Amino acid sequence: MRDLLRSVKKAVHYLRRGKGRYLVNLSFAQLGARLLPAYLLSQPTHLQIEPTTACNLDCLICGRHQFTRRSKNMSLPEFRRIIAQFPFLRSVSIQGFGEPLLNKDIYSMIAYCYSKGIKTVTVTNGVLLDYRAGENLVQCGLDTLIISVDSPQPQVFENIRRGASFEQVCDNVKAVVALKKGQRAEAPKVVLRATAMKENIFQLPQLVNLAKELGADGVSIANLIPVDGTEMAIPEQLVANLDPTNVHRAFTHLSRDNALDIAIQDGIATPPHIQAEPRERWLRKRGYYCWWAWEGSYIEEDGYVSPCCYSPYYRRDPYDVGPNIFETPFARIWNSPQWRQLRRELASGKPPAMCRGCWVVRAKMPRENGTENQAKET
Repeated sequence: MRDLLRSVKKAVHYLRRGKGRYLVNLSFAQLGARLLPAYLLSQPTHLQIEPTTACNLDCLICGRHQFTRRSKNMSLPEFRRIIAQFPFLRSVSIQGFGEPLLNKDIYSMIAYCYSKGIKTVTVTNGVLLDYRAGENLVQCGLDTLIISVDSPQPQVFENIRRGASFEQVCDNVKAVVALKKGQRAEAPKVVLRATAMKENIFQLPQLVNLAKELGADGVSIANLIPVDGTEMAIPEQLVANLDPTNVHRAFTHLSRDNALDIAIQDGIATPPHIQAEPRERWLRKRGYYCWWAWEGSYIEEDGYVSPCCYSPYYRRDPYDVGPNIFETPFARIWNSPQWRQLRRELASGKPPAMCRGCWVVRAKMPRENGTENQAKET
């Protein structure tokens, strides 16, 4: 009911602005999200664009250890060409395989989305988040800045984010918060994100305390995803391979303080007082796996279109590398036979091989012997 009321409010907003096309697309998008058809009458409302494949760290959990991609930045003209093909976007995540701040055009990309009324989020490892970068991010119209801080303990953090300094990243977070206060800016919302794994799972409650100390607005817990569907880079670190009772106990100790927003991505045991992200709450309630195929797409730095943020890590499936948006109009890609088949399989409860490597899906799939997908701690 709450989602329906929100949709009505947005519809009224669009009507008042004389944007009937937005209202029609919004209506069809809401309908598609509930019926999960293979063919969609709506266009995407969310997009993830990869601004670069270059990176300045050698993280323990990075897929670069399994396969390589050339280091390349997306140009601002290319970014604009992509946005031009999505007339109904509400949000864009400007992030991907690399470190976004290595692309000098990142601020112009964000500002361009801001000029179009599109909300933006980016994720950084925080190393390059100096005063000038922070000032640019505050001024360019960014809505949410996510900074990867996987542990409140310096040694563990630096073991995971190899090449980063815990003290430097924390200082950079505090500097961005100070810049916001100095300019009396409400945005960007500053969020610390940890990728949950065996290395840090029981330190996450202390991460909430660190976020408060640094002045962050929230904490986000992401799930560690295998690099491909069959061979996991570091299986001993996967939360799904730990004792679920202990994992659940770790999350129940997360702060109940409403002063901070705490969001946990799906595929992780979630205690009652911590809310999963809104889309995932809705899907979980209905027993479905994923929202990507109905709401958005992932576009790599060279223009190749994937159904979601995980599929670029899986290179054995016909859905993944797919067409290039600079060669094929996205309107033809969105309802192509491949994309329609993907939606059918996801909605049927039998996701394709590509999706089975993603722990958002794997956490909900029963094992072959019929038991729940849970494993004892190694």
